[in-house]
Amino acid sequence: MSKQTKAQKITAAIIEGYKGLPGEFYMLKGLLCADRDDAMPYGSPARRKWKSLIDSGMVARRMDEMNLVVIDAAKAAVREEPIAASHASQQH
Repeated sequence: MSKQTKAQKITAAIIEGYKGLPGEFYMLKGLLCADRDDAMPYGSPARRKWKSLIDSGMVARRMDEMNLVVIDAAKAAVREEPIAASHASQQH
């Protein structure tokens, strides 16, 4: 197993701290958007410092995991809806 970088350790701690909180996705999105060009110009010392502290790939992977959970729940709801509707029609 490879050694974690400083950015990976910090990012993992942030992700764990946000995990399960209301608005977790939006807080993570804020991390990804914090280094946009109008906030920190490309190549600026501030942007280099940010990149040394945050692993954006880890943040994106967590957001992808969250999206998959939502997608799976939506698929399950679609599968269950026809069943619930047929049960309701049989009761009348």
